[in-house]
Amino acid sequence: MAAIDKTERLRKALLASGLFDAGWYAAAYPDVALTGMDPLEHFLRIGLLTHRDPGPDFSETFFRIAAPGIGNSGGSALIHRLEHGPLPVQASRVMMAAMALARTGRDGDAMRLARAHLGPEADRPLQLFQANKAVAAGGWNAWLAHLNAYLAPYRIAPVALRDGGSLLHRLTTAPLPAVTGGPKVSIIMPAHDAAATVGAAAGSILRQTWTNLELLIVDDASSDGTWRVLEGLAAADPRVRIRRNPRNVGPYVSKNLALREASGDWITGHDADDWAHPQRIENHVAAVLQTQGAIRAGTNFMLRVASSGRFGNVIGTSPHHSPDGIRRRAFISCLFHRQTMDRQLGFWDSVRFGADGEMLNRVQRVLGPAYRDFDLFAMLCLDLTGSLTNDAEHGLNTASGVSETRRSYNAAYEVWHASADPATLRLDFPPAARPFPVPEAVTVPAADIAACEADETARRQPSAAG
Repeated sequence: MAAIDKTERLRKALLASGLFDAGWYAAAYPDVALTGMDPLEHFLRIGLLTHRDPGPDFSETFFRIAAPGIGNSGGSALIHRLEHGPLPVQASRVMMAAMALARTGRDGDAMRLARAHLGPEADRPLQLFQANKAVAAGGWNAWLAHLNAYLAPYRIAPVALRDGGSLLHRLTTAPLPAVTGGPKVSIIMPAHDAAATVGAAAGSILRQTWTNLELLIVDDASSDGTWRVLEGLAAADPRVRIRRNPRNVGPYVSKNLALREASGDWITGHDADDWAHPQRIENHVAAVLQTQGAIRAGTNFMLRVASSGRFGNVIGTSPHHSPDGIRRRAFISCLFHRQTMDRQLGFWDSVRFGADGEMLNRVQRVLGPAYRDFDLFAMLCLDLTGSLTNDAEHGLNTASGVSETRRSYNAAYEVWHASADPATLRLDFPPAARPFPVPEAVTVPAADIAACEADETARRQPSAAG
């Protein structure tokens, strides 16, 4: 009897809410017609129990993410809404929830729910939802229009696409005037089994409007044709300097090896599968120089995009790291004053992963107000399933969250940074005794680092390439 009473209460509340749409429900779930049941009866008896949605204006997927207290309870978000009123939606999670719903094919519903909860604040990030919708239909021109509408506040050259190849190879802009003179910038790029992408990634650096630069690429013991690609790059442009590790030591030992050879006044990085907007370095250097020495390190923003052109990697918003959940701080974009690195920071932590985060946390602790995150756009980063960032065991992504190993590493360096005198937060290379403990999976054997240092034949210069 109690169950019948509850069903009747839910029936009345559901009809009063206006959330149930019989036609939509029957179309969304074709098995309803097979039962011969009235759609409303089917929903009350079966749909509610299986967390189906009653109509286009409600989504269990959306509200379980946007109102995490409800989602974590395992109960029905709809029943909570009917029995207790509006759900406690967190604005910081709305775009993440909307993207999860869009991935189910309900793009229009996702955008409508985002606007309902964020108002005009949703308009800009929803340009990338529109881009996703366009590219799914093969509309690359519309994809570009929506991407450039999203990027318009940055006042940079619009992104364009050349013909042929993968998305990474196609990204470009109209020709831009070169900037000569100014301080030299060293860009460090570690590469492992990146033959398919490193040429395009390096090309995006070599086509920067800021021409006073050098690109140091380290082949981290690749097993594919990465080294041959690097030899070609070095032969074609004297600004490219390459070296080859005899053993795989990970991106941060590779970056440290290159840092010792860098000759720039400023140091930054770039991944071997990312595209740098051609004004990335120019705009970043200009912003830093305008501070007249007050700022000695800082980052820019990036967007993650799949090779299909889809923007799907959305996180919770935060004023500092990700204002809209889609663009976010690009750790690798950090531009460091070289003398500051030499005197106060030293090198990246010589671990296999997570050291960009450690470096950023450390540089903020060391420099204080001399560090700044700039509101500039730097790059499009490929969101690859097999990347270290997306690795289920050691990575961090929206699907699996931060791995246990990475959480342990992060917690350890945060304790060190908080407890040590900022003047002592300098890391040497090659590393001596560790200043804080790390999980075994993070470590790089000292013998492998020593082998890379000793292998002088790996220190290939452009004149020796070929």
